[in-house]
Amino acid sequence: MHSLSQEQVGHRSGITVDRKAGAGCFGVHRSASKYRQQYLGMSKTLAHCRLLIGSLQQTGFLCVQRTHLDAQEFSKLFMSLLEDTLSKQKNPDVQNIVQQQFCGEYAYVTVCNQCGRESKLFSKFYELELNIQGHKQLTDCITEFLKEEKLEGDNRYFCKNCQSKQNATRKIRLLSLPCILNLQLMRFVFDRQMGHKKKLNTYIGFSELLDMEPYMEHKEGICVYELSAVLIHRGISAYSGHYIAHVKDPQTGEWYKFSDEDIEKMEGKKLQLGIEEDLAPSKSQTHKPKCGKGTHCSGNAYMLVYRLQTQEKSSLTVQVPDYAHI
Repeated sequence: MHSLSQEQVGHRSGITVDRKAGAGCFGVHRSASKYRQQYLGMSKTLAHCRLLIGSLQQTGFLCVQRTHLDAQEFSKLFMSLLEDTLSKQKNPDVQNIVQQQFCGEYAYVTVCNQCGRESKLFSKFYELELNIQGHKQLTDCITEFLKEEKLEGDNRYFCKNCQSKQNATRKIRLLSLPCILNLQLMRFVFDRQMGHKKKLNTYIGFSELLDMEPYMEHKEGICVYELSAVLIHRGISAYSGHYIAHVKDPQTGEWYKFSDEDIEKMEGKKLQLGIEEDLAPSKSQTHKPKCGKGTHCSGNAYMLVYRLQTQEKSSLTVQVPDYAHI
């Protein structure tokens, strides 16, 4: 969410993209020798990250509509495009890789108070959108997401069995979870008095290990997730600020910090968010609680990504051509 100059903004009909992103790899295919020294001194992880960002812009994959998107909107669009494109590939493992890794399922379950009839509406999801208002812990947000809701008065439910509107209850039941679980913290909410969106700078505590088994409809063994990425929104406004991503390498356990085109390896193997909280306090800022070992607290965490801890390493190897138009 930056103000970009004409030199930074792409002129093709597409998403507003900072041309600096991935600048270190724009010319890799055209003049390898020019960048050879830079990449020889760079780890494979950093090189691949920069190559990916640059290739996506080079191929025009990011250019879909001329709209400035926030991180959540872009994530949804990116996943949709990726799934649609990969579904056309010949390799069946590649065709379904997005659903296999990121897609879960839940059901909206409504029960009529009059006759007891239960109806279910099944839905796929790629992320869970969690309300953070009034909460201090991630687990509290998940509990509210699954909390039973009463349908009464003007909001009564039309029961097909009774053939009339009846009081009812409705709740979400988690049926299956993906290998990669995306949790969206709803920091941007609409303020009716102000007539526009505002950002909630509420501190939310979250752990490095998240046990989802208590929240599942069917108890099927261990369901422990490990924190693998944290997206930070720096800024007190919903209409401005800066996104920073902290991503964990599952192979080495090392954390990397992504800030536009800059990719930095963090010291040690512990997630460090302290510097991202160095902002002027706002009216919605709550007191930062103390965090114990293996936990983190953030007033700017916007999206949390957890990886199934028991997931076996994939043996799938996908060769991507240099100029592959994914």
